Amino acid sequence: MKAVDFFKTKEGEKYLKTFQNTTIVVKYGGAALEEKSMMNYFLEDVAQMKQHGINIVLVHGGGKMLSEKMKEKNLPVVFEKGMRKTTEQAAELASEVFAEMNQLICLKLQEFGSQAQSLVHGNVVSAKLMNESDPENRVGEVVEINAALIDTHYIPVISSIGKSIDENIPKGSYLNINADLLAVAVAQSVKARKLIFISDVNGIYLDHTRPETKLSHVTENEIFELIQKGVLHGGMQLKVEMALKALKSGVSKIHFIDGRIEHSLMYEIFTDKGIGTEIVHNE
Repeated sequence: MKAVDFFKTKEGEKYLKTFQNTTIVVKYGGAALEEKSMMNYFLEDVAQMKQHGINIVLVHGGGKMLSEKMKEKNLPVVFEKGMRKTTEQAAELASEVFAEMNQLICLKLQEFGSQAQSLVHGNVVSAKLMNESDPENRVGEVVEINAALIDTHYIPVISSIGKSIDENIPKGSYLNINADLLAVAVAQSVKARKLIFISDVNGIYLDHTRPETKLSHVTENEIFELIQKGVLHGGMQLKVEMALKALKSGVSKIHFIDGRIEHSLMYEIFTDKGIGTEIVHNE
């Protein structure tokens, strides 16, 4: 099935009318970003949605590629609480690697008939050190998104790099931004209707060892209960907590879907059943 075929079904027609002229922010990562075949399916979906009148903003990283480049240059690859420890040299390298990934994404979108806007090197993201007591670790948190530079006449493609406005390091220094955090900030700034996390996990499970326990629909309060019970922890808890911030800012729905499934983006948005997990406001 091709991406365009989803719009020809009754379900697809219904959802297309609902989401035309709205903005959806997609955090693009995991195997969908790193495997070329999956990249083609995903970006075909994105291009078709744009060509049918839905504004898409992509936020991406490139963590696997960055780790490989760091190893080539004998730079240590260390993570603490899910965040990459990033020296000044590693931050510079991240800017280069993510720009390369950004260019690839933009060229692929062009192949599928859509024009992209490349936003790299932190040119829309003002940031500060996440840990000001450790200025050697160039991991940043978003201070401001310059939404005026994000042009939804195209498909904006934003790399997860920010420019520092922190007084503890030289102004304009590169800071490595967690792509999930950046996607939330972008969704807030462009007043997105939806925020979609593309990863290697196909939603939220009560028991990740039992596929039948996947939740297709969950509210804010239910998420809090899952966290309190210890069902959600580690990386997934962090992602979900970020998602809740986006809901509080006015985003209507958050989606978690697996980018390794062909056309997972279309299945989630343009079918009644969906394919991943959606988080919504309390009903």
